Amino acid sequence: MRNAIAAELMKLRRSRALPLLLIVCLAPPAVKLLRALLAPAAGGVSWQSFLASGQELTVFSLLIAVLLSANHVFTQEYRFRTAAAVFTVQTGRTAIFTAKIITLFLMIPAMFLLSALAQLLCGAAAVPGALPRELLGTFLLVQLWYAAAFSLLAVAAGLVAVLVKRFTPAAVITLGYYILLFPFHTKTLYVCFFMTPVVIAARLFGSADYIFAFDYRDITAGLPQAAVFLLALGAASFAAGLCIYRRADA
Repeated sequence: MRNAIAAELMKLRRSRALPLLLIVCLAPPAVKLLRALLAPAAGGVSWQSFLASGQELTVFSLLIAVLLSANHVFTQEYRFRTAAAVFTVQTGRTAIFTAKIITLFLMIPAMFLLSALAQLLCGAAAVPGALPRELLGTFLLVQLWYAAAFSLLAVAAGLVAVLVKRFTPAAVITLGYYILLFPFHTKTLYVCFFMTPVVIAARLFGSADYIFAFDYRDITAGLPQAAVFLLALGAASFAAGLCIYRRADA
């Protein structure tokens, strides 16, 4: 298992995905910093407004990166036509599939950690005064929630990639599902589930600076229900994906 994880991390490090992920993590906080410096709000910039405003835009970019990364991790053997060689090595398919999941579970929290650090550093440059301790705790809780929730959603995206075996169709399906059902995320947590983490994060922040914050008030489900739903979705996607992967042809 350790060798399989090392192999997946090595393939990810050698791919073009890593520099793109770095840009996705750092660009939104940098844009928020430039906006705060060049076009400050009438009442000035506060830590609350800097961390909460535009949070959805930051998460949208990270969400797309998560979906595409999951598709990349599960389809690269087919893209580079090395599936036949991979499936004949001594390492079993269960270990390979699990290693891919673990790779995503390592990569996605790292992405949100880097994004959180960038947001705090850019906020320190844009906002006068110290960051309130209570707001820092809420911000860290939100980032932890994002990392856990999107790690589970990556498993669902990986299931699509295992089914179609090609990066472009998998990306079209996952992003198409997200875009087509996006309007329903203001009514329920369970239809456009890629937006479930954002709805809960808005609740945790208690912020009206979220773009759809007013519409989120119509949703009665909270963090426990969302966590159970995403855990169930992740577990079901893992079980189905493993079953399909073990029977896949090269």
